[in-house]
Amino acid sequence: MVFLPPYSFIIVIEHLVVTIGIYKAIELRSVSRYFNAAILYAICVSQVVDIYDEQTPYMGEDMPSSFKGEILLAKPRSPEGTKDEHLKVPANVNEALDRIT
Repeated sequence: MVFLPPYSFIIVIEHLVVTIGIYKAIELRSVSRYFNAAILYAICVSQVVDIYDEQTPYMGEDMPSSFKGEILLAKPRSPEGTKDEHLKVPANVNEALDRIT
């Protein structure tokens, strides 16, 4: 189904997520396993859309905590990762493990 090189496909999907938004992009995850992986990569790893953007003030609050956790914990040391009370514990555990090793 995907005829583009993986890097090019990721760029297209990242642009798609920025254009249509996270909620509509999530609905497209069921198209294929390539779409699913690329959309999750664009949202969680590349973080092409900030869930704490001023233009969408309630997106981070309305999102299911499991999905929000995937997004924020992809970059756990980011300042956004400690804004939510539920996500402070994993960030603290990561810091403690870093001090041990």
